[in-house]
Amino acid sequence: MRETTNLPCIGYLRGRTTGPTTGRTKGPTFGMIPSDVSTDERLNHRDVRVYCIFSQTRRGPLVSIGERRVAVILRLKRRSVRASIAALVAAGHVEALPVKRGERARYRLTSPLFSAAVSVKAEVSEEKAVPLKREWVNCPKCGNKRPALLKVGWCRSCNADRRTELISERVSERVSRRVVKEEREKLA
Repeated sequence: MRETTNLPCIGYLRGRTTGPTTGRTKGPTFGMIPSDVSTDERLNHRDVRVYCIFSQTRRGPLVSIGERRVAVILRLKRRSVRASIAALVAAGHVEALPVKRGERARYRLTSPLFSAAVSVKAEVSEEKAVPLKREWVNCPKCGNKRPALLKVGWCRSCNADRRTELISERVSERVSRRVVKEEREKLA
């Protein structure tokens, strides 16, 4: 009788579960690397490793990950990561998308493996920042309108007032204990 082995499903390899998750998932991830990249003689091993991280963190063909994070993951210098990204762009495997100064760089993987049903040009042009309208909430303690309440159900200023009241109560208790103790020592 043949023995069967249970192989992990592709969802596990990608580091995702079937249900909704919060935060980053831990565990192994899976990334596709086209043979064009792995066999390109213009690229060194660091360039291919950076491309691996790009393929693991992509959303469609788009990648948005900082140089520092890539450097930490691969245990490389940031300068080496920057040089590898430049080599990937020069080789035509990655396209750098325009971003504003101070924003995280965005890249597009140019392999047809990643450009399935996403129109990158339309997504980049539609990405105009539209300010969200916040709904203001009344604080039940002070009655002022605030953008949000804390977990305790009050605004930040009411919570700060409560903390200062608690601290002042503790200090006054300590002082009164000390005064009573000194009075007892004088009488004894």
